Amino acid sequence: IDHTPDGGYVIAGTTASFGAGSDDMCLLKIDSDGNPFWTKAYGGANHEYCFAARPCADAGYIIAGYSKSFGGFGEDAYLVKTDSNGASGCNEISASMMQSSTATLTYKPFTQVFSGGVMNAPASIIGGGGTQKVLCSVVGIEEDNANDNLFTVSPNPGNGMFTFQSINTKRFTDMEVYNIMGEKIFSSDHLLSLSFDVNISLRSKGVYFYKTVLDNKYVTTGKLIVE
Repeated sequence: IDHTPDGGYVIAGTTASFGAGSDDMCLLKIDSDGNPFWTKAYGGANHEYCFAARPCADAGYIIAGYSKSFGGFGEDAYLVKTDSNGASGCNEISASMMQSSTATLTYKPFTQVFSGGVMNAPASIIGGGGTQKVLCSVVGIEEDNANDNLFTVSPNPGNGMFTFQSINTKRFTDMEVYNIMGEKIFSSDHLLSLSFDVNISLRSKGVYFYKTVLDNKYVTTGKLIVE
């Protein structure tokens, strides 16, 4: 839980009541009296766990945790950036607000003259689901890559001009490059070459992801850094 600039609070956690799978990240925005503004769940078909959320300078939020739905094998770091309404545009669900009625307390004396009894009626909770929106692709790098010794990439980091060079007789057949939003910005197929250049020098500085295929068989993924 953390303060927000408007005097309210943002609460981050993990939920099994809403979302796309068994457990999902959950973000709840409330005012200073505890009244909810909105609730969001983030994640995929498998388990996601949330460690913390913090307000950002743009009035949005950043959420950190791990995911078993996206990335490589097992658990991977999972970072979600939202706007001021908790919208990330990626694997999110808007959950209905949880509403609780006031508990009813009933006193009913027993027949014994030396004691009484209290019967508590628990608060009723009304919960609802939401509509799932999957609006983006999750991009990442496989941590265990058996084919990463088939070629070299240089210079990396670089200015946007990268040379891929095979270090054996296997030939490049396909190449794709994606930005951090999962958008394909470069592709080439039927290369049949031992060496070729990728030019993304006109793109913004940052991290990009590539996927190569050699001999129509060996698939390798990695990252390119444009400085």
